[in-house]
Amino acid sequence: MTGHEAIELAETDTTVQLNKYNDPTEVAREDISIDDARGVAKEDPGLIFAVRRAAIASAPEIEQELTRLRAKLAASEASRAELVGALEDCADWLSRNTRTDDLEIASDARAALANARKAEGREE
Repeated sequence: MTGHEAIELAETDTTVQLNKYNDPTEVAREDISIDDARGVAKEDPGLIFAVRRAAIASAPEIEQELTRLRAKLAASEASRAELVGALEDCADWLSRNTRTDDLEIASDARAALANARKAEGREE
């Protein structure tokens, strides 16, 4: 959910966190106030987005999950399709963030995906 709709939801739902995407004039920001979100939305509502606080995972949590998935993949304890799908989900989530540590972890995840696809014989 983005823009004014996200702001309206945050006004009535305390589990909603407002964030701002990176733009040419400012870095991304997390957990911004409703007033800050309104100010940004006046210029570009698409820069504001909402997430549920309970669904927010920290970079270390995601990195731990990626490490677990890599280990399972190496040990062949789960199907490659299952693990590659989970790894893609993690990489997609991380790539939407602009924190340096998230982007580095996303890059590692993309490299692991490329290796998995190569092992499956379907390079991209």
